[in-house]
Amino acid sequence: MGVTDRCASHAVHWPTPPFICASSGDLRDVLPHIEVPTLLLYGDADERSPLSVARELHARIPRSTLAVMPGLGHECYLESAEAFEAEVRDFLATPPPHNGSPRSP
Repeated sequence: MGVTDRCASHAVHWPTPPFICASSGDLRDVLPHIEVPTLLLYGDADERSPLSVARELHARIPRSTLAVMPGLGHECYLESAEAFEAEVRDFLATPPPHNGSPRSP
């Protein structure tokens, strides 16, 4: 069953379905099929979505880059907008393909 099949029951509520589908289903089988460079930004103090989740996503998404921001939590984009922006800018300035190796442990 693909992502489209899993979200079909929500089709009448667009644009909500992708959010509902992504937040309520296990989509790990889809991760290896992501074909675009993907930035995973995580704060190392994130208790809501721990670094172990980031490492699993990074391992499963072929062209992913994992950036770990020290001392920041789940809302790292609010906690340090400057550090968040710097990571995004660095990612966008790096030509693809990203090699899939983490920039931070």
